[in-house]
Amino acid sequence: MVLRILFITSLFSNFLVLNVIANYNYERVTLYGYEHSPPGRERSLLLNSDDGDEIFADSNVRHKRDAPQIKDNFTTVHALNDTHKQLMVHWVGEGSDVIICLARDPVSNLAAPTNVNPSAVYISYDYGESFENKTELFKLDNGSYSSVEKFYNHPNFNTHFVFTDTRNKHIFITTNHGKNITRIRVNFTPSEVQFRELHPRTILILDKASSDRELYYSIDFGESFQVFDQHVKSFVFANSKQDLILQRMLPSNLSSIYYTKSSPLARYFVWLTKDVVDMFVKGDYIFFTKKSTSEDHDLFVSYKFKKAKQCIFDTQLRRQAYQIVDITNDRALVSVSHNDMTSHLYVSESLGVKEDTIRFTLSLPYVLSYFPNTTWPDTWLHHVAEEPFTDLYKVEGLTGIYIASQVAHVPPSLNLGPQHLITKVTFDHGRSWDYIKAPERDNEGQLISCDLAANCSLHLSQRFSQLYPDTRTVSILSSKSAPGILVATGVIGKSLKGHFGVYISTDAGLTWKQALKDLYFFNMGDHGGILTAVKYYKVRRETRYILYSTNEGEKWNEIPFHDEEIRLYGLMTEPGENTTIFTMFGSLPDAHRWIIVKIDLQSVFKNQCKPEDYKDWTPSTVINGQSTIPCNMGQQSVYKRRLGNASCYNGENYDSPISVQPCECTAVDYEW
Repeated sequence: MVLRILFITSLFSNFLVLNVIANYNYERVTLYGYEHSPPGRERSLLLNSDDGDEIFADSNVRHKRDAPQIKDNFTTVHALNDTHKQLMVHWVGEGSDVIICLARDPVSNLAAPTNVNPSAVYISYDYGESFENKTELFKLDNGSYSSVEKFYNHPNFNTHFVFTDTRNKHIFITTNHGKNITRIRVNFTPSEVQFRELHPRTILILDKASSDRELYYSIDFGESFQVFDQHVKSFVFANSKQDLILQRMLPSNLSSIYYTKSSPLARYFVWLTKDVVDMFVKGDYIFFTKKSTSEDHDLFVSYKFKKAKQCIFDTQLRRQAYQIVDITNDRALVSVSHNDMTSHLYVSESLGVKEDTIRFTLSLPYVLSYFPNTTWPDTWLHHVAEEPFTDLYKVEGLTGIYIASQVAHVPPSLNLGPQHLITKVTFDHGRSWDYIKAPERDNEGQLISCDLAANCSLHLSQRFSQLYPDTRTVSILSSKSAPGILVATGVIGKSLKGHFGVYISTDAGLTWKQALKDLYFFNMGDHGGILTAVKYYKVRRETRYILYSTNEGEKWNEIPFHDEEIRLYGLMTEPGENTTIFTMFGSLPDAHRWIIVKIDLQSVFKNQCKPEDYKDWTPSTVINGQSTIPCNMGQQSVYKRRLGNASCYNGENYDSPISVQPCECTAVDYEW
């Protein structure tokens, strides 16, 4: 299931599968993976009001106040007058004008007996021009208001939603984008919801609070439920969405994996394997762990329910737990936890090899990975991070390019900080990693003294810096609709500790330029044709101005979006980065109440792009006769991209043509 929701929290949240067992006596989770896309690639975001301490500083940004003529109605401000700490924002997408907001307070422990404030639901049917308060439709039988924890959108029938209140054991369903809401009381805890992709009215719900871990199903969209199975640790529909995979717990605290073919609800189970500790499914690949020794675990993978193959890692270190970081072109990147402070990144040979084992080669040692209850115990990270993560970013729209954080200096007493981290980049799917060369000049044209020979380079913020209390920065941004353009928060020096700035690359991360100094929220629209930035309130206090650039960050213009200063918590656009409409979420500084600001910057473009405004671009760059970014299996993609200084409007429906041309094979095209 592809979820399209934005929850604004801490500041942005990775959506990882946590195979956590509520009532089974289980020590540690040994296998994690990205269930959905990493942050910034979905239609959903969790925003947190985050009333932390501000750090004030003078602005060093150089920009113009006399911006081009903007239409008077280019902004819409909507005050929700809502004081909840968190806001979950969801763009329905696919041509729909519907935006759904769930306002709630944090619910870190639903089993706690403390009172939980009721939630509130707001829905826009005109793409953010106005919002309707739908909270009255979420009343319980006793007249009180529900505490909705989250909601789920059907992947194929986007009018269908299920809202869950786990504390009060209610679900609320709609088949028309919330215009009508039906309240349904259930006799189980609706912990996890999944849809059968090709069936609009079939849903499965797992009760994780029950000692029996029942899995329920409904074929009438919640009007009635039946028990499908018990002792279910996890469940997921396979890539075809017709095959249901179940991980069923055994009295030994291990589990077996079963799957159903053709008709998932027919209860005809096929056994796949036994003695499983944890399972993670990605597409047609089923990963699972088994105990090797009392402290080690082996990793296995099955493709389309075929015989499982053991993953062999070229290490003699302990293998406590695994994160499936990425799978591209039948090649997997896996982070392995070896001890409290050591995790290494490994890359596989083709997952489709005919042998009974799959070989994993060391790619990047000491990659920064966090495994709950396994790595970095008793540190600030253990208390702040709610989910596992690996500080590795996959560049959107291109193959084999990743940016990762590496622990360069092991900290004493587990006191991990940005001074211990550096950034490296790979252009060949993890075969080799390099430092990122710092730009020669800053955004004001001044020379930057930074030499790779002196261990000075550019370091980019990812999940670690988002969580670190003193920074809370924004992660790297790229888009399939703007191939090769990256925006990131970075530091020039010997580590991630230092003075932050906004950096832009237009060649897939090969070279970078400084666009702005200090911390900003940023985003892109119009297929990369426009970049936007707003001051991060912890550094720049409140603001009423937004910066934008139509020439890839070479020049920035500043325009007001509100008549009062606002404390901003996020700057978003509908995922896909195709529109010129941006949405800011914030509050007035005197007291927290959510404010949503919609701004349409289409009028800043002087004209529609013409054929002569585009150029052919390929990520492969030849320097001294050698390609800096290797091609893939003798081929490289050629993209049609707007000229950086054209400053024209691509249009929401612009489809960047992609062609393929041959190129010379390199060592990366062959097995290692």
